[in-house]
Amino acid sequence: MVLVGAAAPAMRFRRRSTIRRSVTVARTGPAAVLTVRLVSYNARIVGPYKRSSQGRLAMLLCRATESGAGCVLCGDYWDLKTFYDTVTSIADAANLSEELGNQLFGFAYDLRMAYMGNKETVTIGYDELDRVEYRGSRHMWPGYLFVVALLRSSAGWVTTSKQDQANLYLLEATTHSALVTAGADAEFVQRWITHFRPTNDYLIDWVEDANHRYIYGRKRGKRIQRLTDILLSLYETSKEYREFEVAMRRAAMREDCKPNNLVLEREWPQFRW
Repeated sequence: MVLVGAAAPAMRFRRRSTIRRSVTVARTGPAAVLTVRLVSYNARIVGPYKRSSQGRLAMLLCRATESGAGCVLCGDYWDLKTFYDTVTSIADAANLSEELGNQLFGFAYDLRMAYMGNKETVTIGYDELDRVEYRGSRHMWPGYLFVVALLRSSAGWVTTSKQDQANLYLLEATTHSALVTAGADAEFVQRWITHFRPTNDYLIDWVEDANHRYIYGRKRGKRIQRLTDILLSLYETSKEYREFEVAMRRAAMREDCKPNNLVLEREWPQFRW
Protein backbone atom coordinates (compact mmCIF):
# COMPACT_ATOMS: atom_id res chain seq x y z
CA MET A 1 0.00 0.00 0.00
CA VAL A 2 1.19 3.46 -0.71
CA LEU A 3 0.44 7.09 0.79
CA VAL A 4 -0.81 10.44 -1.43
CA GLY A 5 -1.99 13.91 -1.02
CA ALA A 6 -5.73 13.75 -1.37
CA ALA A 7 -7.36 16.41 -3.48
CA ALA A 8 -10.10 18.24 -1.59
CA PRO A 9 -13.19 19.95 -3.05
CA ALA A 10 -13.04 23.75 -3.06
CA MET A 11 -16.32 24.49 -1.23
CA ARG A 12 -15.55 25.11 2.45
CA PHE A 13 -12.36 23.11 2.32
CA ARG A 14 -8.76 23.75 3.13
CA ARG A 15 -7.08 22.77 -0.07
CA ARG A 16 -4.28 20.30 0.26
CA SER A 17 -1.26 20.89 -1.96
CA THR A 18 1.40 18.19 -2.32
CA ILE A 19 5.06 18.75 -1.54
CA ARG A 20 6.90 16.41 -3.84
CA ARG A 21 8.97 14.59 -1.31
CA SER A 22 8.47 11.01 -0.20
CA VAL A 23 9.81 8.84 2.56
CA THR A 24 9.55 5.12 3.29
CA VAL A 25 8.49 3.95 6.74
CA ALA A 26 8.27 0.53 8.34
CA ARG A 27 4.90 -0.82 9.35
CA THR A 28 3.83 -3.80 11.38
CA GLY A 29 1.15 -6.15 10.13
CA PRO A 30 0.61 -7.69 6.70
CA ALA A 31 1.89 -4.68 4.76
CA ALA A 32 5.62 -4.38 5.37
CA VAL A 33 6.24 -0.88 4.01
CA LEU A 34 4.31 2.34 3.55
CA THR A 35 5.45 5.13 1.27
CA VAL A 36 4.27 8.50 2.50
CA ARG A 37 4.16 11.87 0.86
CA LEU A 38 4.11 15.06 2.86
CA VAL A 39 1.16 17.36 2.25
CA SER A 40 0.45 20.85 3.53
CA TYR A 41 -2.65 22.98 3.97
CA ASN A 42 -3.40 26.22 2.23
CA ALA A 43 -5.75 28.88 3.52
CA ARG A 44 -9.31 27.84 4.20
CA ILE A 45 -11.74 28.92 1.50
CA VAL A 46 -15.17 29.66 2.87
CA GLY A 47 -18.13 30.43 0.67
CA PRO A 48 -21.25 31.97 2.21
CA TYR A 49 -24.43 29.97 2.11
CA LYS A 50 -28.03 30.82 2.92
CA ARG A 51 -30.48 28.60 4.73
CA SER A 52 -33.10 29.40 2.12
CA SER A 53 -34.72 25.98 2.47
CA GLN A 54 -35.71 26.53 6.11
CA GLY A 55 -39.13 25.14 6.91
CA ARG A 56 -39.00 22.34 4.36
CA LEU A 57 -38.27 18.85 5.61
CA ALA A 58 -36.05 16.72 3.39
CA MET A 59 -37.32 13.48 1.90
CA LEU A 60 -33.98 11.74 1.45
CA LEU A 61 -33.62 8.25 0.02
CA CYS A 62 -30.57 6.03 0.53
CA ARG A 63 -30.27 3.19 -1.99
CA ALA A 64 -27.68 0.42 -1.84
CA THR A 65 -25.60 -0.06 -4.99
CA GLU A 66 -25.85 -3.35 -6.89
CA SER A 67 -22.42 -4.80 -6.05
CA GLY A 68 -22.41 -3.73 -2.39
CA ALA A 69 -19.73 -1.04 -2.67
CA GLY A 70 -21.86 1.65 -1.12
CA CYS A 71 -25.00 3.68 -1.53
CA VAL A 72 -26.57 6.56 -3.42
CA LEU A 73 -28.08 9.31 -1.27
CA CYS A 74 -30.71 11.02 -3.36
CA GLY A 75 -33.64 13.41 -3.39
CA ASP A 76 -34.94 16.37 -5.37
CA TYR A 77 -33.25 19.78 -5.37
CA TRP A 78 -34.91 20.97 -2.17
CA ASP A 79 -34.47 17.66 -0.34
CA LEU A 80 -30.71 17.76 -0.86
CA LYS A 81 -30.46 21.52 -0.31
CA THR A 82 -32.29 21.24 3.01
CA PHE A 83 -29.99 18.47 4.18
CA TYR A 84 -26.95 20.39 2.92
CA ASP A 85 -27.99 23.26 5.19
CA THR A 86 -28.21 20.90 8.17
CA VAL A 87 -24.75 19.41 7.53
CA THR A 88 -23.03 22.78 7.06
CA SER A 89 -24.78 24.22 10.13
CA ILE A 90 -23.49 21.38 12.32
CA ALA A 91 -20.01 21.47 10.77
CA ASP A 92 -19.74 25.22 11.39
CA ALA A 93 -20.87 25.01 15.02
CA ALA A 94 -19.15 21.80 16.16
CA ASN A 95 -15.78 21.98 17.88
CA LEU A 96 -14.07 19.59 15.49
CA SER A 97 -10.50 19.27 14.34
CA GLU A 98 -9.69 20.53 10.88
CA GLU A 99 -9.60 16.99 9.54
CA LEU A 100 -12.91 15.89 11.06
CA GLY A 101 -14.56 19.15 10.02
CA ASN A 102 -13.40 18.58 6.47
CA GLN A 103 -15.17 15.21 6.48
CA LEU A 104 -18.48 17.00 7.07
CA PHE A 105 -17.70 19.82 4.64
CA GLY A 106 -16.68 17.26 2.02
CA PHE A 107 -19.96 15.44 2.50
CA ALA A 108 -21.79 18.77 2.18
CA TYR A 109 -19.85 19.47 -1.02
CA ASP A 110 -21.09 16.19 -2.50
CA LEU A 111 -24.65 17.13 -1.55
CA ARG A 112 -24.22 20.52 -3.17
CA MET A 113 -22.87 19.02 -6.38
CA ALA A 114 -25.79 16.58 -6.35
CA TYR A 115 -28.57 19.15 -5.95
CA MET A 116 -26.92 21.29 -8.63
CA GLY A 117 -27.22 18.30 -10.98
CA ASN A 118 -23.48 17.62 -11.26
CA LYS A 119 -23.48 14.08 -9.84
CA GLU A 120 -25.99 11.50 -11.04
CA THR A 121 -29.69 10.98 -11.67
CA VAL A 122 -31.73 8.20 -10.10
CA THR A 123 -35.11 7.14 -11.50
CA ILE A 124 -37.53 5.89 -8.85
CA GLY A 125 -41.03 4.48 -9.31
CA TYR A 126 -42.95 1.60 -10.90
CA ASP A 127 -44.82 3.24 -13.77
CA GLU A 128 -45.52 6.56 -15.45
CA LEU A 129 -47.90 7.56 -12.63
CA ASP A 130 -45.33 7.58 -9.83
CA ARG A 131 -41.98 7.60 -11.62
CA VAL A 132 -39.71 10.50 -10.60
CA GLU A 133 -36.11 11.46 -11.23
CA TYR A 134 -33.98 12.30 -8.21
CA ARG A 135 -30.50 13.74 -8.01
CA GLY A 136 -27.95 11.90 -5.93
CA SER A 137 -24.36 11.35 -4.86
CA ARG A 138 -22.56 8.02 -4.52
CA HIS A 139 -20.63 6.99 -1.40
CA MET A 140 -18.63 3.97 -0.25
CA TRP A 141 -20.12 2.36 2.85
CA PRO A 142 -17.24 2.82 5.38
CA GLY A 143 -16.64 6.51 4.66
CA TYR A 144 -20.35 7.25 4.42
CA LEU A 145 -21.13 5.57 7.75
CA PHE A 146 -18.21 7.40 9.37
CA VAL A 147 -19.84 10.70 8.34
CA VAL A 148 -23.28 9.58 9.57
CA ALA A 149 -21.77 8.71 12.97
CA LEU A 150 -19.79 11.97 13.05
CA LEU A 151 -22.94 13.98 12.33
CA ARG A 152 -24.76 12.26 15.18
CA SER A 153 -21.97 12.79 17.72
CA SER A 154 -21.39 16.41 16.62
CA ALA A 155 -25.09 17.29 16.75
CA GLY A 156 -25.14 16.32 20.42
CA TRP A 157 -22.82 19.24 21.26
CA VAL A 158 -24.38 22.06 19.23
CA THR A 159 -27.72 23.80 19.04
CA THR A 160 -29.88 22.18 16.37
CA SER A 161 -33.31 23.10 15.08
CA LYS A 162 -36.21 20.69 14.93
CA GLN A 163 -35.69 20.58 11.18
CA ASP A 164 -32.03 19.60 11.66
CA GLN A 165 -33.03 16.87 14.09
CA ALA A 166 -35.68 15.56 11.70
CA ASN A 167 -33.14 15.47 8.87
CA LEU A 168 -30.66 13.49 10.97
CA TYR A 169 -33.30 10.98 12.06
CA LEU A 170 -34.37 10.61 8.43
CA LEU A 171 -30.76 10.07 7.33
CA GLU A 172 -30.27 7.25 9.83
CA ALA A 173 -33.65 5.68 9.02
CA THR A 174 -33.13 5.62 5.25
CA THR A 175 -29.53 4.41 5.73
CA HIS A 176 -30.82 1.54 7.91
CA SER A 177 -33.28 0.54 5.17
CA ALA A 178 -30.51 0.53 2.55
CA LEU A 179 -28.29 -1.62 4.77
CA VAL A 180 -31.09 -4.14 5.23
CA THR A 181 -31.57 -4.27 1.45
CA ALA A 182 -27.82 -4.76 0.95
CA GLY A 183 -27.74 -7.69 3.37
CA ALA A 184 -25.63 -6.00 6.05
CA ASP A 185 -26.03 -6.45 9.79
CA ALA A 186 -28.09 -3.26 9.98
CA GLU A 187 -28.73 -3.51 13.73
CA PHE A 188 -25.00 -3.74 14.45
CA VAL A 189 -24.31 -0.76 12.18
CA GLN A 190 -26.97 1.30 13.97
CA ARG A 191 -25.39 0.50 17.34
CA TRP A 192 -21.98 1.40 15.90
CA ILE A 193 -23.28 4.76 14.65
CA THR A 194 -24.71 5.44 18.11
CA HIS A 195 -21.48 4.69 20.00
CA PHE A 196 -18.70 5.68 17.59
CA ARG A 197 -17.14 9.02 18.57
CA PRO A 198 -13.77 9.90 17.01
CA THR A 199 -11.51 12.23 18.97
CA ASN A 200 -9.98 15.34 17.44
CA ASP A 201 -6.67 13.45 17.17
CA TYR A 202 -8.22 10.89 14.82
CA LEU A 203 -6.02 10.03 11.82
CA ILE A 204 -8.53 10.74 9.11
CA ASP A 205 -6.69 8.89 6.38
CA TRP A 206 -7.58 5.67 8.19
CA VAL A 207 -11.13 6.22 6.88
CA GLU A 208 -9.84 6.23 3.30
CA ASP A 209 -7.86 3.12 4.13
CA ALA A 210 -11.10 1.51 5.34
CA ASN A 211 -12.75 2.36 2.02
CA HIS A 212 -9.86 0.78 0.16
CA ARG A 213 -9.86 -2.37 2.30
CA TYR A 214 -13.61 -2.68 1.91
CA ILE A 215 -13.54 -2.41 -1.88
CA TYR A 216 -10.43 -4.47 -2.60
CA GLY A 217 -10.21 -6.79 0.42
CA ARG A 218 -9.24 -10.37 -0.38
CA LYS A 219 -11.65 -11.95 2.07
CA ARG A 220 -14.01 -14.36 0.34
CA GLY A 221 -17.69 -13.65 0.08
CA LYS A 222 -19.66 -10.52 -0.66
CA ARG A 223 -18.24 -7.11 0.20
CA ILE A 224 -21.08 -6.33 2.54
CA GLN A 225 -19.98 -9.22 4.75
CA ARG A 226 -16.73 -7.33 5.43
CA LEU A 227 -18.51 -4.23 6.68
CA THR A 228 -18.77 -5.24 10.35
CA ASP A 229 -15.02 -5.91 10.66
CA ILE A 230 -14.18 -2.73 8.74
CA LEU A 231 -16.31 -0.60 11.08
CA LEU A 232 -14.77 -2.22 14.16
CA SER A 233 -11.31 -1.37 12.82
CA LEU A 234 -12.28 2.33 12.73
CA TYR A 235 -12.26 2.51 16.53
CA GLU A 236 -9.13 4.21 17.83
CA THR A 237 -8.67 1.32 20.25
CA SER A 238 -8.57 -1.31 17.49
CA LYS A 239 -5.33 -3.17 16.76
CA GLU A 240 -5.41 -2.14 13.11
CA TYR A 241 -5.81 1.56 13.91
CA ARG A 242 -3.00 1.49 16.47
CA GLU A 243 -0.59 -0.14 14.01
CA PHE A 244 -1.47 2.49 11.44
CA GLU A 245 -1.04 5.25 14.02
CA VAL A 246 2.44 4.05 15.04
CA ALA A 247 3.62 4.04 11.41
CA MET A 248 2.17 7.48 10.72
CA ARG A 249 3.58 9.09 13.87
CA ARG A 250 7.05 7.73 13.20
CA ALA A 251 6.95 9.09 9.67
CA ALA A 252 5.62 12.44 10.93
CA MET A 253 8.52 12.75 13.39
CA ARG A 254 11.02 12.22 10.59
CA GLU A 255 9.26 14.71 8.36
CA ASP A 256 8.72 17.21 11.21
CA CYS A 257 5.00 17.49 10.55
CA LYS A 258 1.69 16.38 12.01
CA PRO A 259 0.54 12.81 11.33
CA ASN A 260 -2.59 14.12 9.63
CA ASN A 261 -0.38 15.85 7.06
CA LEU A 262 0.61 12.42 5.76
CA VAL A 263 -1.92 10.53 3.68
CA LEU A 264 -1.86 7.16 1.99
CA GLU A 265 -1.23 6.97 -1.72
CA ARG A 266 -3.35 4.15 -3.09
CA GLU A 267 -4.21 2.73 -6.44
CA TRP A 268 -7.92 2.58 -7.21
CA PRO A 269 -8.45 0.17 -10.12
CA GLN A 270 -11.90 0.22 -11.67
CA PHE A 271 -14.45 -1.67 -9.60
CA ARG A 272 -18.11 -2.48 -9.65
CA TRP A 273 -20.36 -0.41 -7.44
